[in-house]
Amino acid sequence: MNSKVFETVIEKGVLFLIIFTPLAFGSVQEWASSVMEFAAFIVLGAWISKAWSDDTVVLRDKRLLVPAAGFLLYVLFQVTPLPQEVLAAIAPANAAIHRNFGLSGDTDWKTISIHPWATRQELLRVIAYLAVFFVIINHYRDREKIQRLVRAVIMMGAFMVVIAISQKMTWNGRVLWFYPVEAHLESARNAAIWGPYINRNHFAGYLEMVVPLALATSFYRVAKLGKGRHAPFMNKLTNAWASRRFPEFTLYGLLGLVMTATLFATLSRGAIMGILFGLLVFFGLARSRGRLKKRADLFAMLGMALLLIQVVGAWSQIEGRFEQLGEEQTLQRAWVWKDSLDIIKDFPLFGTGLGTFGDIYPSYQSHSSLIRYDRAHNDYVEALTDLGYFGIFLAAIPVVMYGRSVFNRWKAHDRTYGRIMGAGGMASLTAMAVHSGMDFNLHVPANALLLAIIAGITYATVCRRDGDRSSKSHV
Repeated sequence: MNSKVFETVIEKGVLFLIIFTPLAFGSVQEWASSVMEFAAFIVLGAWISKAWSDDTVVLRDKRLLVPAAGFLLYVLFQVTPLPQEVLAAIAPANAAIHRNFGLSGDTDWKTISIHPWATRQELLRVIAYLAVFFVIINHYRDREKIQRLVRAVIMMGAFMVVIAISQKMTWNGRVLWFYPVEAHLESARNAAIWGPYINRNHFAGYLEMVVPLALATSFYRVAKLGKGRHAPFMNKLTNAWASRRFPEFTLYGLLGLVMTATLFATLSRGAIMGILFGLLVFFGLARSRGRLKKRADLFAMLGMALLLIQVVGAWSQIEGRFEQLGEEQTLQRAWVWKDSLDIIKDFPLFGTGLGTFGDIYPSYQSHSSLIRYDRAHNDYVEALTDLGYFGIFLAAIPVVMYGRSVFNRWKAHDRTYGRIMGAGGMASLTAMAVHSGMDFNLHVPANALLLAIIAGITYATVCRRDGDRSSKSHV
């Protein structure tokens, strides 16, 4: 089959995932998550087929494959049946769970995971995310492809804002005007439901990853307007106004501003803190690159002025949300984290199994027994309970290797697009890293997939090999 066909399947498949996953209510339901996984594996299969047909299999940074595969093998180990004697020796608490709550007549072979089906389901999602990430870093090798992907992400973020605002204005009791919501959610619709997301924190989490990309794209247009460095200011202004890049700078700047305003309107404390940290990272990185410093300062001043206007306009509501940090409803998250520490103490080495927090937590819940918590509201705490210290160590290796590789190659990058968009990508990842300490965005498939896509975009942008310079429009 012609490799162009496979290339079309790859790019259309990734585009489908960008559009489908957030619109399908964040893909939190099993059917939507299954569609996402199926599409991700088709994309991976198309890339493998294209590489096979071209006979040019060139993997970018194969070093990431080994630790990533090691982590996946570890999760497979969690669902591998072991003799009860072996399980009792290496994970006594896990063996006790099976012994006390297992069905009579069960086999004597048990798994580390206390709920193997849930672990297998979560493993499939992780494989889907990694599949999309590896396809992006290997397929999107020139600037045109990367720019198309970035535009798709930004436009989807803007479309989500349009849907959310339109739905607020024309609310009929149904999400996306057709899907009914439960009574207790319907009563809180003005605060909780944003677009296809039932939880405003997850909608805001989606936007906080898109905003830095929009601002980076706008800033790149500003940087390219800077010709004629020693020309009079009015000449610079006239030339910038007449440039074909000026409308693009304005468009992406406005989209970033609107998405930021919408993010603040959700009153998600985690997202507000995440985007502020992300923007600090973006402008800090941009200022560190000599020729971009002056433009970064000017762009930052303009951005801070507009952000200040937004904050002042909604200050009473934002202040009220942060004042609630000491209230009982907010302290419930701290209680969950405290109870989770007891889980970690009992399952220190191998955890309870990926995706099993909702199964184990009721046995440790010490507050608000009428509320069922299926998430820890902190991705790092939940990862510790699920994976144990050994699993966290294995998961951290590819993450640290990725971060070091991206940052080091970004510092050595000599092209404006790579520098600016690399900074934007790192800002997006930082925003989600901060927010993940207060919520569970990484367990919302649409948001986790977007994180994988942006991680792939960032890597593809700054980690181009020398051989890629043959492209007419290399990054």
